[in-house]
Amino acid sequence: DEERAKGAVAKQEMDIALQQIAFAKEQAELKFAVIEAEHSLLVARAETEKAINNQRIAEIDNELGRRTQIEEKIAEIRANPEGTDIFGRKTGKLSGAQNERINQLEIESEALIGEDAAARTKDAFTKTNEAITQGVVQSGALVDIQAKILDKTLGNIEAKAEKARLTFITNLGDNLLTQVDGGGTAFS
Repeated sequence: DEERAKGAVAKQEMDIALQQIAFAKEQAELKFAVIEAEHSLLVARAETEKAINNQRIAEIDNELGRRTQIEEKIAEIRANPEGTDIFGRKTGKLSGAQNERINQLEIESEALIGEDAAARTKDAFTKTNEAITQGVVQSGALVDIQAKILDKTLGNIEAKAEKARLTFITNLGDNLLTQVDGGGTAFS
């Protein structure tokens, strides 16, 4: 009975050690799952930010296009003066309505982004998008490194589990299979 009790205690100790090893394996896998999830979230956020920045660049391009249209309209008005004298003869000068329209167009044009500011802003958005992309690439590389670390960790955990099994068998002695129940208690 004493041998049986020793075997049961040893088996219980081995079971505890194997449970701890299984827990370590599960913990390592969960930590890696968190790393992967964080990377996926970063990728999604990066795509959203880049889409917003690209939309802003398109809006700037639209403003520049509108500015060009306004400048063309002003040039067209100036090229076709409609001013007349009191007798209704063309004077070669702009009419009051034309001057007013040019004033309105110039006010509208001033509210739009200037070409230098547009170029600097678009460049900033482009560089931001490039930095976001680089951050995602680096994060992906870190995930790859973490995957390799996980593989090695899981290998080490398996090695520890095998060592625990071998230590258990070794500690039971040479006559393990000739003990009461042929060592059945140890492997039940």
